[in-house]
Amino acid sequence: MLEYYSMATMVNEDMLSKAQYLSEALTRVPLIVKPAVSLREGKKVRTPISTVELASICLRAAGLELPDGVLPSDLNDYLGDDSAAGEKYIYTEAGLIKGIQNTEWKLVYYAGRPYGELYHLAEDPKERRNLWDDPSCQEKKQELLLMLLEKTVCLAQNASAKWSDPAPEI
Repeated sequence: MLEYYSMATMVNEDMLSKAQYLSEALTRVPLIVKPAVSLREGKKVRTPISTVELASICLRAAGLELPDGVLPSDLNDYLGDDSAAGEKYIYTEAGLIKGIQNTEWKLVYYAGRPYGELYHLAEDPKERRNLWDDPSCQEKKQELLLMLLEKTVCLAQNASAKWSDPAPEI
């Protein structure tokens, strides 16, 4: 089960001021998976799982082929060693607000705006100190912006469509 914040937590931790954007209080929800066959004991996994990955996880668990445009992901990736949880990045969005994060860093990009959000979640889990303009974090910000661009392009409608048939693989 993934951790989540309840409305009471949001009030107690003064997180309501973050509004309806991509705050942890609104994007972190529990996910409980029970396979049809009991192959493993229950396990709490810290690795973030994006809702974009759920279709792939369910289709693979059912032994079905992934349709074009569905990014591959496997539940077994989450049930194994959880030590790499911090390395796994997930994508979030709300309209023109896009984000990418792992257990250590979080970046939120506002399309057409000169500002954004960058948090070092390992040191600031309540997202109180925005590092977007911090000179010491510009390299990390650029790295995350490139990751966000890559993920956004890969998730775009018809991203896997060939531009010409027959088209060479790129």
